[in-house]
Amino acid sequence: MRFLTAVAANMLGTFIALGGVFIFGLIMMAVLIGSASRSAGPIRSDSVLLLDLSGTVPEVVSGDPFAQSFGGESAYGLYDLTESLKRAGSDDRIKALWLRTGNVSSSWASLQTIRRALTIQGIR
Repeated sequence: MRFLTAVAANMLGTFIALGGVFIFGLIMMAVLIGSASRSAGPIRSDSVLLLDLSGTVPEVVSGDPFAQSFGGESAYGLYDLTESLKRAGSDDRIKALWLRTGNVSSSWASLQTIRRALTIQGIR
């Protein structure tokens, strides 16, 4: 009789622990999905685009949310930046670009690509 109660208690404890791990995993996934789907809000007319270029601008990013959250990987790469500048150059609601440069440690080729994207699009 003691054996059956011990087995039942172990099974109940295992199910409770697995349920807790499952609920914790669901909460973590909801947090990651919620943080990835945030938008900056609507763009009003005569807006100024603020571009903060501090740190490095990698040519390619993995897109892994864990690496971006915990590993310090940038959320955008060189392609994303140049495409955003192209869209901003063709958007009539954006009046100007405010370029804030800090300690930029990107390669010379990446900086030339950013410069070319700024001059080709005629960013004001």
